[in-house]
Amino acid sequence: HWVPATRPLNMTAEEEADASGAVQSWTAANDANARALAAATCFGDGSATQNVMCMYIPDPNMCMSTMGCNYHGQNSFGGWCTGSAGCFELPGLMCGTMPGCSWKAASPLAPTGAAPLAAPLAAPLAALPAAPPAAPASLIDENHLAYIKSGHVQRQPGSCQGDGTPFENPNCRFNPSESGCAWSPGCNWDGASHFGGWCSGSLNCVYTGQPNICPAMAGCHWVPATRPLNMTAEEEADASGAVQSWTAANDANARALAAATCFGDGSATQNVMCMYIPDPNMCMSTMGCNYHGQDSFGGWCTGPAGCFELPGLLMCGAMPGCSWEAAAPLAPAGAGQPAVPLADSIAASPASPPAAPPVAPASLSDGTCQGDGTPFGNPNCRFN
Repeated sequence: HWVPATRPLNMTAEEEADASGAVQSWTAANDANARALAAATCFGDGSATQNVMCMYIPDPNMCMSTMGCNYHGQNSFGGWCTGSAGCFELPGLMCGTMPGCSWKAASPLAPTGAAPLAAPLAAPLAALPAAPPAAPASLIDENHLAYIKSGHVQRQPGSCQGDGTPFENPNCRFNPSESGCAWSPGCNWDGASHFGGWCSGSLNCVYTGQPNICPAMAGCHWVPATRPLNMTAEEEADASGAVQSWTAANDANARALAAATCFGDGSATQNVMCMYIPDPNMCMSTMGCNYHGQDSFGGWCTGPAGCFELPGLLMCGAMPGCSWEAAAPLAPAGAGQPAVPLADSIAASPASPPAAPPVAPASLSDGTCQGDGTPFGNPNCRFN
């Protein structure tokens, strides 16, 4: 049934509110940019076409490993590409081949333990060679060893790690699987790798897993694995990890079921997502779900896989093997819900659902967006 609006539109007030909201949004975004810039240690090239995301990167390693960004004038590519829009995305030699793009060399990398440059890079640097200078292998090796010995890299037994330099593969430390780690270029599990080692140098090196290709790349060198693979331990770790994952998922399901007020039909083919829905309105508006035996469709479709997705008695009954289960009568507005939620079986219910849901009196408040005030109102209104 149609519910008439309770007051006419005030277009002047609506337009003023929209204009005020736009100003507030712009002001908030501008203030956020100003705060980010004031606290930044990561910068673009200072031009109108720079990588504007640089100033939001708090981590020095991530900054130096991001195209077009520099940490106090330093980065892991030996420089950055500047010029027209999109130039900052080009690495090394590719920069010089694109019209309107030019390469700016980074400041020399500070020795391990040395303080970074005092002032951030502001004005563009003077033009330098078309290709970034490659640090000699001996310097890379010394930095590699010194960085590890300085204590910056905490080697945790039984974990995945990169090569220990500032330009290591940053994804290694997030890999919980021993076999997954050992099969990832640039990563090792306690010094073991399926590639027999890893490629070290700049960030361009660490994603190469081939010992014959690594030395052919500028500034890259191959580091042999420090211990052989133990396939028995790796397979046992994978099996243990699978058991732990299954146990964690099972425990999460048990916790969700214990706290649930939203349920499926209790069969093996029910909508298994119901028990994760915390909101009663969302539950009652989701196919195959019920909140204490009630839903907004007057019931749900049950039977073989996929039946729960069918709305209404007619569509459900037209599908072989599917049958319609009527919902419990909707509680009057303000009435308490049943004390025990619907779990494994559906109680006997009326032969046909009511023609229309009862209309509860709306509790309206000025200056907010709302639905129609019933349990089945559009749930998105209150977030607008």
